[in-house]
Amino acid sequence: MLKKLPIDTYTFKSMMEEGYMYVDKTEIVYKLTHESKIAFLSRPRRFGKSMLCHTLKEYFSGNKELFQGLKIYDLEKDWIKHPVFFFTMSSLKDCSLESMKDNLMLFLDDYAEIYGDNENEKTPGARLRGLIKRSMENNGPKPVIIIDEYDAPLLNKLDKPELLEVTREFLQEFYQVIKDYEGNLR
Repeated sequence: MLKKLPIDTYTFKSMMEEGYMYVDKTEIVYKLTHESKIAFLSRPRRFGKSMLCHTLKEYFSGNKELFQGLKIYDLEKDWIKHPVFFFTMSSLKDCSLESMKDNLMLFLDDYAEIYGDNENEKTPGARLRGLIKRSMENNGPKPVIIIDEYDAPLLNKLDKPELLEVTREFLQEFYQVIKDYEGNLR
């Protein structure tokens, strides 16, 4: 039986559940997750970065059943479920600064439903900091942060230096939290 070609999906979960063709690169995912603490992946457009991010999300979420029949299924012995913070920044590329902040706070709302909220966390960076702290409260597995298209909000502003600078400063406040928690993150 021929499998469907993945021309209309880019999430690992939907590909596995709906029977799409998938080139098994999970041995590389296993090596990446066991030999690297932080990974920065820079590849050309349409090269599978988003698919890899979604694969990592499912792996770190401990969704072993999605990997059945793939190399990593046998390589991984523990299948630990980590708190996973997954962000796709591409939706922020055409936003004003205020809209970017609102949308990022909305992304964080999903995690606040899981880890609790604090009304004193007024900026996305402060809120992410609080969510990371709360996700670590029970001394469980270390949280994982996956950011797809981290630079998308900046790329559309390269020809507008004044917007580029305020966007960079805004994102720096958010990304700085990740640097600050480096030792506490998987």
